[in-house]
Amino acid sequence: MISNNKNYFILILWIIFLGVLTGVVIFPCLRDIEKESQQIVFQKKILNFFENRIKDFQNVQEGYYLYQPVAEKIGVSFIDREVPIEFIEFLEKEAGDFGLTIDISPFNVPFDEKDLWLSAGFQVFLKGNFSDCLKFLERLEKSPWLVDILQLRVGEVKKELSFILTLKVFSDEPFLKENEDKK
Repeated sequence: MISNNKNYFILILWIIFLGVLTGVVIFPCLRDIEKESQQIVFQKKILNFFENRIKDFQNVQEGYYLYQPVAEKIGVSFIDREVPIEFIEFLEKEAGDFGLTIDISPFNVPFDEKDLWLSAGFQVFLKGNFSDCLKFLERLEKSPWLVDILQLRVGEVKKELSFILTLKVFSDEPFLKENEDKK
C-alpha cells in the first residue's frame, strides 16, 4: 500500500510540474508566437500595399504619353477668374450658332466648403427656340469648361422662350483659406 501511495504522490507531483511548466513556459511562448504571426501578417499587408503603389507609379510613368493629352485638356478646362474672356466668347459663339439672343452678367456664387477650386458665377439669359436652347445646354455640358449649372429657369416672353441659367465655372486657383477673402 505504501508503494501505491508513493506512485500516486509521484503522479501528482508530475501533474503539478507539468501544469506549472505549461502555465509558466508554454502559454507565454504560444502568446509570443501569436503576436509575432500577427506582426508578420501586418507587415505583409504593408509590403503588398507599397508594392501596389510602386506598380501604379510605374504604370503612370509608362503611360505618361497616353495621359498627357488628358492632363492638357484638364488645364484648359478652367477659366481665368479675373478676365474670363474665353468663356464668355464661347457662350456668345454657341448662342450665335443656334440663333439665340444671349445676355451674360456676373453672378455672386455662394460659397461651398466642398469646392476644391475657386469659381466665378454667371447668369445667362437666352431667348429663342426651345430645341435650340436645349442644344445650347448640351454643348455647354460637353464643353471643355468645368461648369456647374446651379439653376435653370424656363419662361415665355412675347411668344419667345427664355432660359435663365445660373452657372458656376471653376478657375484653376485652388481654394485656400487665404483665398476666402478674394471671394
